[in-house]
Amino acid sequence: MEPLTIRSRLGDYDVDFRDDAEWAVELSRLENAFFVIDELVWRLHGEGCLAPLATRPLHLVSATEETKTLEGIAALCDGMIAQAAKRNAVIVSVGGGVVQDATGFLASVIYRGVDWVYVPSTLLAQADSCIGAKTSLNFRHYKNLLGTMYPPKRVVIHPPLVATLNDDHFFSGLGEIVKMHMVAGPEAIARLEPIMAALCRREQGSVGDAVRASLL
Repeated sequence: MEPLTIRSRLGDYDVDFRDDAEWAVELSRLENAFFVIDELVWRLHGEGCLAPLATRPLHLVSATEETKTLEGIAALCDGMIAQAAKRNAVIVSVGGGVVQDATGFLASVIYRGVDWVYVPSTLLAQADSCIGAKTSLNFRHYKNLLGTMYPPKRVVIHPPLVATLNDDHFFSGLGEIVKMHMVAGPEAIARLEPIMAALCRREQGSVGDAVRASLL
């Protein structure tokens, strides 16, 4: 599937659609990389598509609201300092929206901004938030009070990651896909209808097609 190029005043970047696991091999070879991965995603895929990353130091985080706080960011900063990360560091983020918010914010502020790569693991993140460039942190009892606009340098969408989502998370993302197609109009809806059954079965090709159409 052809990649998408997202045009942004903050910098253009590509969204790659990868059915194979070679993307993980490519990321594992990045120099000066700091890997932040949702701990549940690692448990589910650490011996599968994410296995090439096992050769690198990994920082596993929980997908909870506490992770996207200043305290959570401080813990990630400590990890980068311990790893002796420099200004040319690249943050590689694998997870859903919480991990995206935390790592995107971290990338935007450490050393006044470093490159980052995002691999969304939820259908909602794949079909929507991965290209928004927004980062959000909770502060005290306020949700998403702090934030920056800081797009990744690259997004990698691997549709098989959604196979292990629970039904609530999967169909939440599917609802977003349906909404995007409805907003796009009758032609988009007509393209979506024939693959809805396959989407509900989480068939890899249909998921990739629907996600790509949602991001156009």
